[in-house]
Order: sequence, then C-alpha cells, then structure tokens
Amino acid sequence: MHLKMSFNQASKGNQSMIDFLSYVKSIADQLHAIGCPVKNEDVILQILSSFPQEYSYVVTVMTAKKPLPSFLGLRSFLLAHEPHVLKSTPSSIENSQALLATRGHGNRGGSGQSN
Repeated sequence: MHLKMSFNQASKGNQSMIDFLSYVKSIADQLHAIGCPVKNEDVILQILSSFPQEYSYVVTVMTAKKPLPSFLGLRSFLLAHEPHVLKSTPSSIENSQALLATRGHGNRGGSGQSN
C-alpha cells in the first residue's frame, strides 16, 4: 500500500530529471517484484502528470503520441529536453517581468506630453 501511494504521489519537484525518473522507475519495479505490476501507460501518465508548468509542451507532445512511448523512449526525450527547459525558464520569467513593466508604464499616462 505504501509503495502504491508513493507511486501515485510522485512529483518531480526540484529533482533533476534523471533522479526523478529513477525514483518512479524504482517504485514501479518494486511494485512488480511484490506482484503488483504497473502498466507502462500508468508509469508514463504518472510521470507526465507530475511535471511543473515549464514542461507543459512536453506533456502535450507525449500525450498526443499513440500509443504512448515506452519508459525508455520517454526517458530519452525528457533527458534531451531538460537542458532546454532549464535554460528557457529564467528568461521566460524575465521576459514576462519586462513585459509587465512596459505595460505598467504605458498604463500610467504614457509620454508625459501635454496639449
């Protein structure tokens, strides 16, 4: 019961991708060893559902595949894309902040010219 709960509550959080995937795979393997195998589809969906917003495009791409990829296929894809996600996350936040600052300034009356 504890292993099933751990599997269902697995979340990437701040772990590296390799650590997170190893953790989920380890739980799935332990469940299999005690006679409660987890289907590939359930492993893949649990992994995808545990990602933060930065990985939303990954979830979209992977869930669109029919059939879902194998664990190893998903692992390869995620490990290849993790550097891109990590690299783009801070700049996305900075760009959003810059956009808000620009919009905020423009909403206060703009140029300061008077007629």
